Amino acid sequence: MPVGLAWLVEGKLILAKGWHALRADELPDFDERVLATIDQVSGSLLHGIHDYSEVETMPRIQDLSKLKSGRHPKIGWVVVIGLDDRLLKFFVSTTLQIFGVRIRFMDNMEAALAFLQEVDSTLPDLSQIDIPAAQRRAYEQIRQQIDPAQQIHFPEPKV
Repeated sequence: MPVGLAWLVEGKLILAKGWHALRADELPDFDERVLATIDQVSGSLLHGIHDYSEVETMPRIQDLSKLKSGRHPKIGWVVVIGLDDRLLKFFVSTTLQIFGVRIRFMDNMEAALAFLQEVDSTLPDLSQIDIPAAQRRAYEQIRQQIDPAQQIHFPEPKV
């Protein structure tokens, strides 16, 4: 399943949210969408929260290391949630650090937002972000690529 993207803070912080199984053949499309998003950013660094807490399987490190977007000079902090495989964490961390990417692994979204709030004083109050709405936007971006039997139905947003 592809990964959906949604702005958490326009031009400064993006959510990359995955569900089900991530496949290597989907990585080039994901990479191109991230690169296009980075191109929309003017001036500042773009931080990313990559939430894989609902992903069952990940591509091999060899496939992940081919992503160009992680090496873009406008990439700020990359915060990864939900990556439980210690060996994969080690390889992802090592590979990204070789390319100069600042990466942190967190247990949940609250910890990720608190970390980014601490390291970047230019960000607005991140505790005010509607995370379920951002997840819904990310999912809607990729819904048509998902088997209808596996689709997720989000609760209606509160008004």
